[in-house]
Amino acid sequence: MGMFEVKVELANLAAPSRAEEVSLLVDTGATLSWIPRATLEKIGVQAFSRLPFTLADGRRLERDTTAVLMTIDGRKGAVQVAFGEAGEEAVLGATSLEGLGFLVDPVGQKLVPRDLLALKATYSSDSGQSLREEFNRWADAGRGEGMEQDHLPITLPVLEKMQLAPMDNVLDVGCGAGWLSRRLAKLVPKGRVVGMDISDEMIRHARRASVDFDNLMFVAGEVAQIPWQPNFFSHVISVESSYYWPDPAAAIKDIFRVLGERGSAWILINYYRDNPHCHQWGSLLAVPTHLLSAEEWSGLFRDAGFTNVAHERIVDRSPSPEVYTGRWFRDAEQLRAFKAEGALLVHGTKQG
Repeated sequence: MGMFEVKVELANLAAPSRAEEVSLLVDTGATLSWIPRATLEKIGVQAFSRLPFTLADGRRLERDTTAVLMTIDGRKGAVQVAFGEAGEEAVLGATSLEGLGFLVDPVGQKLVPRDLLALKATYSSDSGQSLREEFNRWADAGRGEGMEQDHLPITLPVLEKMQLAPMDNVLDVGCGAGWLSRRLAKLVPKGRVVGMDISDEMIRHARRASVDFDNLMFVAGEVAQIPWQPNFFSHVISVESSYYWPDPAAAIKDIFRVLGERGSAWILINYYRDNPHCHQWGSLLAVPTHLLSAEEWSGLFRDAGFTNVAHERIVDRSPSPEVYTGRWFRDAEQLRAFKAEGALLVHGTKQG
C-alpha cells in the first residue's frame, strides 16, 4: 500500500562513488524495495539470486535480487533489493525501512527515525521467523478468513467497552486476514486503523479483502518492534495473539510507546493459566506459547507503565455442538466448560 514518496540514494557496495538518487514510493506491504533495473545497472550492480514474490492481487512471480548501499536522510546501510522491470512501481519496502531504523508517519507523509533495538536473548530472530512461517502456513490454508466466526462472540463486548470515537486511531496487533481491522475501520470513519501481523501472507490476504476502505492500512511487523512512530494511536487491541508473542514484556512496552496520551491497550485471549480447560493447547500448537495468569499479564501492563490496569472474563455465549469432534477439547462437555470460564480481557491506560 503506497503512501508517499521519499528521496533515496543508492550506491554500488564495491564502488560507492557509483551512486544514483531516486524517488521511491513508501510501501510497508512490500518486503523488499523494488528498484528499476535501469537504475541498478547504471550503478553497476549485478543480481546474485532470484526469489519468488506474491503480489497484492495474489499473482506469483520471480525477480532478480541484489544488495546496494542505501542512504536516507544520512542513515546508510547495505540492503537487499529486487530488480523492478518495465512498468513496475519503484517502492521502498519494509526491510529497508527496518534496517535503516525508520518508522512511517502516514498522516505527516514522512519517515520518522528511531533507534534500532537490540534483541534480547528471549526474543531471537529464530523465534520470530518460526512464528512467521507458521502463520504463513495458516494463511495459505485459509485459516485467517475463519477467525471472525470463532472470535466475534468474545470480541463484540470488548469493542463496546473501548468506546471508540469516530476520529480515533486504532492499531490491531495480530490482525490476521483483517476481519477485526475492517470492523474497526467502520467504527472510526474519520480516524485511521492499522492492522499489523508478523505473517506477510496474512497481510496480503488482508489487503486483498480491504480495498474498499480508505481509512485502513496493513503493515507487516513484530509487536516488540512496532513499525510506527510514538504517541500515535488512541487504542491498541489484540485478539487471540498475545500468547504467541516471543517476548510479551517487550511487546507490551512497545504498545505503550505507540499509544498517545490517555490511550488504552486491550488484550483478549482464550489461552491463559486461570482457565484449566485450555492447557492442552500448548502441546497441540506448532510454535512456543506463553501460558500466563491474569495477574501475570496485568503485571506486565503495570511494568510497561500502564495505569488503571484491570482484567475480567468475557464469557462466550455462542451455541456449542452436542458432539465435539475437533482436536482442541476432549469432548463437548469440556468445550462448554471452557466457554463458561470465559476469555481473559486485560486493559490499561497510558497517562500523560
